Amino acid sequence: SSSGGPLPSAPPPYTQQPLPQGPILSTPPNSFPTGTISLSVMSRVDILGGCCMRNRVTTDVMVQLDNFQPYGNAHRNSEIDAQIERDKIITKKTLKILLLGSSESGKSTIFKQMRILHMNGFNEIDLVNYRFLIYSNVIDSTNQLIEGADRLDIIPDSDTKKKIDFFKYALVVKGLNELDITGDFANAIKGIYTSAMGQETLQRKEEITLLDSAKYFLDAIDRISTPGYKPTDDDILRSRVATTGIIEIEFPYKKAVLRMVDVGGQRAEQRKWIHCFDNVAGVLFVAELSGYNQKIDPQESN
Repeated sequence: SSSGGPLPSAPPPYTQQPLPQGPILSTPPNSFPTGTISLSVMSRVDILGGCCMRNRVTTDVMVQLDNFQPYGNAHRNSEIDAQIERDKIITKKTLKILLLGSSESGKSTIFKQMRILHMNGFNEIDLVNYRFLIYSNVIDSTNQLIEGADRLDIIPDSDTKKKIDFFKYALVVKGLNELDITGDFANAIKGIYTSAMGQETLQRKEEITLLDSAKYFLDAIDRISTPGYKPTDDDILRSRVATTGIIEIEFPYKKAVLRMVDVGGQRAEQRKWIHCFDNVAGVLFVAELSGYNQKIDPQESN
């Protein structure tokens, strides 16, 4: 137009700047739970000249992640940290009780009582194991009666002698680990125990080595020799096996958790539990009141 002013000069030509090199991340930043995210935006603008022409803007977004951890690792780390905190709380509430005492003083009996009272007792597998342990206790008690009678010069009658011979023969032929106390074998044990030799030897038990539970189990030989026998809680409490190594159980008691540690009382085992004194809240020393006049186990050195 002649009345108009000078036309505006043409815009300078647009020069596109090079984009940063590297992968373009298209995942929305808010989908990442952790990490520091910085965005740098580079624009490429193409301006098409001419009247009433629209601008077209193209934006490329580069996402750069610093100190970023994949979700799986971060989630796992969070779980581990939470577990550590839970363990700290539990540890503060856990009281460690160490059971000490001489061999056969009753430490393992207390240990088993805690299982019965606070841990729902024993399962079917435990009962099978204890059944064979009780069989072993019965056989050991019978052997101790025979050996004790010989040491005390108590002579068996002819019928008892036959039962002793059969008992020893069965042990040699089958072996202790394969014997069930049933049938003729159970009758031989009962005959030896109820004989005059067996009863006289039992009366002098303080002069020989004899299991504390010998009389209990031999009195119950008819029940124990029944097919399908399952030990009762009382049977389990009276069973005897030497503790080797270190055994622990944990159970809740009021607002705390008790960790009870049972260790072997034999001299050979004592060197193994010295480290158990670490972080001990209490020591329960067990003494056998009925053992003041008994013979020491032959395996002991004094």
